Amino acid sequence: MLIIFHLKGYCWPDSPEDNVSAGYFWTDLLNGIEFHPRFGKLWDIKHFHSSRAGGVIIWNVVDISFAAAQYYSLGYMTNSMVLAVLLRLLVVLDFFANEKWFIGTLDIAYEHFGFYYIYGYSAFMPVIYTLQAQYLYRHPKSLHTQEVVFIVLVWTAGWILTLWANYHKDIARESQGQCTIWGSKAKYIECSYTLACGKAQSSKLLYSGWWGVVRHANYLGNIIFTCALCATCGFDSIYPWTEAIFVIGVMMHRCLRDEKKCRTKYGTQWEDYCKKVPWRLIPGVF
Repeated sequence: MLIIFHLKGYCWPDSPEDNVSAGYFWTDLLNGIEFHPRFGKLWDIKHFHSSRAGGVIIWNVVDISFAAAQYYSLGYMTNSMVLAVLLRLLVVLDFFANEKWFIGTLDIAYEHFGFYYIYGYSAFMPVIYTLQAQYLYRHPKSLHTQEVVFIVLVWTAGWILTLWANYHKDIARESQGQCTIWGSKAKYIECSYTLACGKAQSSKLLYSGWWGVVRHANYLGNIIFTCALCATCGFDSIYPWTEAIFVIGVMMHRCLRDEKKCRTKYGTQWEDYCKKVPWRLIPGVF
């Protein structure tokens, strides 16, 4: 697949604007050349790979496989295994229920379709995002009722925060800011910028609801429910917490990366927004 789309990017890009070759073989091979290679007008290979062929569906397949292996080995499944598999399943179901939000993420909007992207979704993430089931198969663990309740409550809080924040952003975008958030009219900064082709554009920086608390509320929710999912394995080993460490690092990096793009794009308007929402991820901390 990698070689096919590498050659396609060089020889048959879908549009001249989509060909972003750096001019160096290894750089182009690793980073990718095209943003959105397609077969025909409707089949977006990048999106298909992320969500269907090699993406989030694999997480559930791997989880269920280890759960079945535990059942075959012990004759039953521990409540920690059941909880880990169910919580991951809900994450995947939420992804498909709100798949349109994925279109606007950094992965889709800014990442080229190259080795890093293909490997990340087809190999790296299916391993890292299933470490809980892998660990619990080798180290079965039974949780107390209080632990189950606490994990479910924390996971639900993180999931609701992510869902709620994304919903605020979505309705503000679709209504051009003419909506109500938390019982009040949405607040935003009207921004203008110029595309590379010279065309003037405008957009709105929302600072109502959760987006008035921190600049990346959806990232914070993601960190919370990820840590809750890792907690199904307890604290005896750092191994099943690798996902949480990875997600925290990625979310912090994305905060800085996203804000760098916004600062270049919006200039002083972005500085005005930062004054209204001073915290990136955790109020009073970061």
